[in-house]
Amino acid sequence: MITHLDEAIARINDTHLTTQEREEAIHYLKQHPNPAGVAPLVQALEDGDPGIRWAAAEALSAFPLAELRPLLEALVRSPDSVWLREGAHHVLTHLRRTEEIQQVQALRDALQGEGAIYATEMAAVKLLEHIS
Repeated sequence: MITHLDEAIARINDTHLTTQEREEAIHYLKQHPNPAGVAPLVQALEDGDPGIRWAAAEALSAFPLAELRPLLEALVRSPDSVWLREGAHHVLTHLRRTEEIQQVQALRDALQGEGAIYATEMAAVKLLEHIS
């Protein structure tokens, strides 16, 4: 059983653990939201295990938009990452706060379709400016 943030972060990044053990760490971060857990969850969006990517996206969708800065920064740095864009789309589609859904619409639209790489970078920059 995970008892603190540092333990959960270490488990998420430990690819020698089973998917279930790593997902348990992600669920811990979802149940005990802490801004320090956002960056490791964003990193998990590019994990080779689809279960880890899905769980990380679900956990990130529970965070307020203002705490998702590491996700937006990752999209600016790596807009060509298909897994990152897919995970970000999942996060932004399942945000828990109604007032934030409209704020992310342009980025959510940019994440898919032709020109997604360029459109994602531009939309992420605009949203970063908006939440700053």
